[in-house]
Amino acid sequence: MISQFTKPKRKMEHPDYAPYPLRRPGPGQDDRKSDIPLDYNLKEFNFASKTLTKKIVWSDLRAIALSDSLDKGAIFVETNEGSVVVKGYPNIAQGYFFSQLALVLGVPVPNKRIVRWDSSEFKIMTKELQRATFMIKQLHQKITNRLENPYLEVQEYLPGITLSYMGKARAGKIFNFYDPQSRHRLIKVGFIMGLDIFINNPSRFPLEIWQNSGNSEHMIARTEPRYTDTTKDLHDIDNLSFEYEYIYGLDSYSFERPPSYYTNVEEFLNKIFLEMKSIMQAQLDPLYETKDQKIECLNEFKQLVYDHTLYEIKEMSLLQVLLGIVLTIDNIVFMGPVRLRTLWESVTIENDWNNIWMKNLQGINMDFLESMVSIFQKFCTIYEDVVKYSKDITLNQYSFDEQKYLEIIMMNPKIKERIEKERENDLMNSQKLDKSEVIDEDEGEVLERNLNDIELDKKIEEMFMIDPKDIPKGENKNQKQQKPLTPEEQQQQQELEKKKYGGILAKKLYENE
Repeated sequence: MISQFTKPKRKMEHPDYAPYPLRRPGPGQDDRKSDIPLDYNLKEFNFASKTLTKKIVWSDLRAIALSDSLDKGAIFVETNEGSVVVKGYPNIAQGYFFSQLALVLGVPVPNKRIVRWDSSEFKIMTKELQRATFMIKQLHQKITNRLENPYLEVQEYLPGITLSYMGKARAGKIFNFYDPQSRHRLIKVGFIMGLDIFINNPSRFPLEIWQNSGNSEHMIARTEPRYTDTTKDLHDIDNLSFEYEYIYGLDSYSFERPPSYYTNVEEFLNKIFLEMKSIMQAQLDPLYETKDQKIECLNEFKQLVYDHTLYEIKEMSLLQVLLGIVLTIDNIVFMGPVRLRTLWESVTIENDWNNIWMKNLQGINMDFLESMVSIFQKFCTIYEDVVKYSKDITLNQYSFDEQKYLEIIMMNPKIKERIEKERENDLMNSQKLDKSEVIDEDEGEVLERNLNDIELDKKIEEMFMIDPKDIPKGENKNQKQQKPLTPEEQQQQQELEKKKYGGILAKKLYENE
């Protein structure tokens, strides 16, 4: 539910008006006050406004709306350049970590960044938001409650619709499987489900493992609106002029794990992989639906869409969602616990205020996530053919994004320094291994080898298929002249030369060259 506010027509007149104290958490609270000139003229927030991509000018506020979907809710801010979302909530560190994890796994979630209490943007943002809502006491109080946090989240605004505003015609356009873009969208829905299973987030989709009803407001079908579009156009279920992109997952959280969660996950994943295997072996044909042969593991999700839109998702569409779940599970296994820990370390910050960020971040149960990786790995090993089949029919377009992972962890200076140091060490070691034996011809001395004798002997034996012990060692000029060889010794030397050069003729050609 979203509450909208507009400014009253006339301004407040008070001759003895005193500046309103804007108290913020952190040092220097008494100095952080400002005058609030009543010059804002707020209008109704346009939910069809475009996403703000340029630098935010916080003094250019035109509309504000609030969402009551969370404990603290989100602040929708509209400017002349577009809209953004500002959030301040207790579990902000955990929410930021899971959003970064989603980006690494290819799950469509809005981009976000953290604004700290000691930054200049934080002071300007909080001051302007409170100034804009000063005359509306109810709005002003809610805004103030949301801003009472030393870390605020500035999130990309997603213009789009939830299930409540789809209707049957729009849902048929979004959840069909006929065009490649729609199939791509449905696979990404499976990515969101795979992430939710991994982190235990039952607040979005209804699945058998949670026995929940889901939340239709926590997923949104994004659209690219025009400048002339309005909220009325966007929420009109009969308006089919919009083109839709991904279905995005909002607000990813990890809830307390019940004792039976591991068992529920294994039973649910077993159904998913078995149904995928039935499709792979042509025992179940999703293109020709029958009453007896249907994809049953996603019945709850199918029912959720039908309850809100009266549109019944086809079996081929559900197949795309299943593919997304399988591919996400495989990507999580490829990521592994080491990358997961490194990603967790990368979202830590320096100069934490009262250790609030780290306390919240340490609330993430990493042991639970690593246990989930082990469960996923077991299923990917048992159903290796299903994973390969899923990759083949999607042309391997949804593999783990190593580049995105490196971009995120490199934003932490300590992680970046550690990785660069490891790369330098690896480079030095590889250069040492590539160097071979070097001989100084002037002095006739053999320089020290970088490889030990055992490794070098193995290389010689592999290349020439001879025993390294039979290869005559080089002699220095300063060595004494050796005694003439006996006939037996000469015969042995000839045999060695045959092995080394392949015969007397080959030796002569070699010496001539």
